[in-house]
Amino acid sequence: MTAPTPTASGARTLPRRLVRVLDLAEQTVGAICLGVILVLVSIQVVQRVTTGGSWVWSGEFAKYAMVWLTFILAAHLLRTDGHLKVDVIEQWLTPRGERIMTRITDGLIAVSCWGLVWAGWGLLTAPFLGSAPASGVPLVIVYAGPVVGLVLIALTATWFAIVGRSPEDQSDEQQLPEGVL
Repeated sequence: MTAPTPTASGARTLPRRLVRVLDLAEQTVGAICLGVILVLVSIQVVQRVTTGGSWVWSGEFAKYAMVWLTFILAAHLLRTDGHLKVDVIEQWLTPRGERIMTRITDGLIAVSCWGLVWAGWGLLTAPFLGSAPASGVPLVIVYAGPVVGLVLIALTATWFAIVGRSPEDQSDEQQLPEGVL
């Protein structure tokens, strides 16, 4: 892994190669989960229309894919500033005040996520975990997605809280396609 490099403004950014690998991995898992959801729900709809019933496990599996999709892609959205947020306080702050507020927010996100990782790890290592009722998927696999996603979010938020975000990490001036907003 390469050391973080200072930018022209003196802020340090996340190592580029690491970010690219994480983004690619997260987006791949997200695309696979989205594809699984699309296929299983479509099969379920066709089965219900044609036969009046459906595979019980397909809906359960699609729900688990949605959970994985949500938690795994959340770290990517935090890194690219692509998540929904409410900028009520920031609009009245100076640029320095906004950076301080962002660091405080990132610190709170990091603390919250590390707490959830701790609780999730306890759930993953619990001796009573079995398997999902309809699909038979081991619950360790089901619960691993959120824990991995929370670790990625916590690491990203911890980095941003300690080092700060560089202008490259924040995409305030996102270029949207014409006709969007």
